[in-house]
Amino acid sequence: MTTRVPRSMLAAFALPGMAVLALFFIVPVCAVMIGAFAGKLLFFAAYVLVALRAAVARPATFVASFTAYFIGLYAIEALYLKRLLTGERPT
Repeated sequence: MTTRVPRSMLAAFALPGMAVLALFFIVPVCAVMIGAFAGKLLFFAAYVLVALRAAVARPATFVASFTAYFIGLYAIEALYLKRLLTGERPT
């Protein structure tokens, strides 16, 4: 499955000013997002280790509920991002 880039986006990067925008805005934002994702990954790993080591919850129950929460969180985030990027309006 290939992802098609809209022609308007390709035309925007054909302009010289847009290349500068991409270099000075998009690249730093991607670096910040990658750093934030790494921080979130470390936080969740520490949270799981503390919860399982401290025996706050039974391991099977904790893993099942945490997995369901994690999948639900990312599913909702994906739907919001899709709506944001496609310009869909809620009905």
